[in-house]
Amino acid sequence: MLRKSDIQPLVKSVHTQLFQAQKRVAVALCGKGNIGSSWLSLFKEQKSELEKRRGMSFNLVAVIDSQTYWFDEDGIDEQQVLARYEDEAIEYQGDIWLQRLAALQGYDEGVVLDVTASAALAERYVSIAEHGLHLISANKVAGSAPSNDYHAVQDSFSKPVVTGCTTLL
Repeated sequence: MLRKSDIQPLVKSVHTQLFQAQKRVAVALCGKGNIGSSWLSLFKEQKSELEKRRGMSFNLVAVIDSQTYWFDEDGIDEQQVLARYEDEAIEYQGDIWLQRLAALQGYDEGVVLDVTASAALAERYVSIAEHGLHLISANKVAGSAPSNDYHAVQDSFSKPVVTGCTTLL
């Protein structure tokens, strides 16, 4: 029996390594309170060094709170988030921000950064994985969830992409 896998991610990876100077990473920050505000300050200070060290370009494309979100695929200036959020944000509509992040063109990867204590967001972790996004979480709710929920999240991020199997005789 041989695994049959989608080769598109491999082709994209080889193309990126050969023809693109930097991998582009879209970042969605969930939470703009004390921790989110501190992260924005650190991101502003460390972004250039982080990009040099990793050989990647990191762009903040979304800021999400429990009621509203601000999404800009061209990037959001981390220095302007707190000053402009109320004017730029629109009403939260389920997982629209998540779908938009997953469908972004021009980015190689998408990352959801959860610095909230939101149980509702923690419940979306499996969906985040299913959309092919990465997750960085400081949310203790997910870590202290019942073991079935906790393991479902772990499993969703560790599953390899398998499109089918072929049996050879």
